[in-house]
Amino acid sequence: MGEVYRARDTRLDRTVAIKILPLHLSDNPEAKQRFDREARAISSLNHPNICTLHDIGHHGSGAEEVLLEGSDQLRYPTGWSPDGKFLTYREPQQGVWAVWMLPLTGERKPYAFLHSQFGQSYAVFSPDSKWVTYCSNESGEFKVYVVPFPGSGR
Repeated sequence: MGEVYRARDTRLDRTVAIKILPLHLSDNPEAKQRFDREARAISSLNHPNICTLHDIGHHGSGAEEVLLEGSDQLRYPTGWSPDGKFLTYREPQQGVWAVWMLPLTGERKPYAFLHSQFGQSYAVFSPDSKWVTYCSNESGEFKVYVVPFPGSGR
């Protein structure tokens, strides 16, 4: 949930990512709670495939913001299953974005969930965790697609 931008922290001279709750959701208490819950969950993780959370707040634009570690790998969380068992993140592979799934129980071994010659990104779980929506340009323009998610039974 949110929009992710690559940015430069000029005070500390480092690349960062800023995840912002869209302004049209900033007055929605449920959206703000979910955004905060995702930030708390990300901050509790220590995994090489997930970036570090540096700060959360609302600066500048007035929208809720999360400041994440930036790197050339650009592995940023995009979705969190409602049951807290899976995290989706996007990562560039072979010139296009791929959606990866990180189980948060067991071995915590990530796997490619969606990958093709087209770019896939911004995977988000349905409220019941049975579906995942994502954006892809497989039709020539970015559109939203829905696929079943069998992971809750893994």
